[in-house]
Parts: sequence; structure tokens; C-alpha cells
Amino acid sequence: MANGLVAASLLVICSLLIVIRMVLPPKGRKTEMSGSSDIEGFAQAYHLAEREVEVLGFLIKGYTLNAIADELCLSPNTIKTYRTNLYRKLGVSSKQGLVDKFYDEQR
Repeated sequence: MANGLVAASLLVICSLLIVIRMVLPPKGRKTEMSGSSDIEGFAQAYHLAEREVEVLGFLIKGYTLNAIADELCLSPNTIKTYRTNLYRKLGVSSKQGLVDKFYDEQR
């Protein structure tokens, strides 16, 4: 019973952290990237899942895998899986390729 209570508490805390981070901009970072509508259009064109869109936004901002994992309260290995799926869907093989493709298509 105690393990279930701890797990539920951690889930609530992570959910609250995500909501707070969505409302407040991260300290020392830009509050806008290229524009959420740019990402939404790009995501629709490549049929990206909701989590893939979130990870894409962080990658474009220059976040590391560990930083993204911390922001989303997920394992770095889970973020690697999302990144791999993004690379496959976008036909790129690197973070730079992903960023280049995103910005090339914004022109």
C-alpha cells in the first residue's frame, strides 16, 4: 500500500511540475521558439504524435536528452525512443538534420 501511495504522489508531483513549466517560462531561456503554429503545421505534415511534437520543440530549442527527460518527467531512454521515431519520420539521421529540416520548411 505504501508503494502505491508513493507512486501516486510522484505522479501528482510530476503532473504539477509539467503544468507549472507550461505556464512559467524556463529561467534564462527564450519563451518563444519559432512559433507554436510553425511546429503544429510541421507536426501535421509529418503525422507526429503529441509527445513527439513536445520532444521536437525541446530539441529545436537546443535541450539535451537528459534536460528533456527532466522537463517531461520521463526516462532519458524514453526520450531517445521519441527522438529515434522523429528521425525516422522526418528522414534525418541527426539532431542537426532535424533542426535543419524544420527551419528549411519554415521558409
